Amino acid sequence: MITDENYTPEWFVKPCRAFLNGIDLDPFSNAIANQVIQADHIFTIESNAFKQDWSGFKRKWVNPPYSKPLIEMAIAKTIEFSYIGETLLLANTSSSTKWFHACMAACSAYLHPYKRINFDSPYRESKGNRYDQTLFYFGNRPLEFAADLITLGRSVAPIRL
Repeated sequence: MITDENYTPEWFVKPCRAFLNGIDLDPFSNAIANQVIQADHIFTIESNAFKQDWSGFKRKWVNPPYSKPLIEMAIAKTIEFSYIGETLLLANTSSSTKWFHACMAACSAYLHPYKRINFDSPYRESKGNRYDQTLFYFGNRPLEFAADLITLGRSVAPIRL
């Protein structure tokens, strides 16, 4: 079964949640994932994040669906509301895609984790991941992002020309 349900493990989420001082919104979630994320508000498949207004949420955690065309739609929606508060977006390191370059152009900083993240899923028995991830930060504290999340990976700020 192919599914977009891959839950970020606690070891990665905990320092991200601490950096944001809590999470107001996880727009692509469910009750199981939110046990770790601990967002005040979630959008599920049923409530459809694409049809929701995210403007009331200042601290957002986004682990989007990775299948096409959902990833492109999720990235566009995230960037649309990234100017409000702070957003952490975790996505595959797909540096040849348009959506990845859109994230690079809009983010304040990004982080490459020291190790591959093995996501949990209710649809497979083994943990594993064939892809590297990038954690994009949208907000006005890129230096704090780098310092606070140094245990997860190295951060870089894009050069703006």
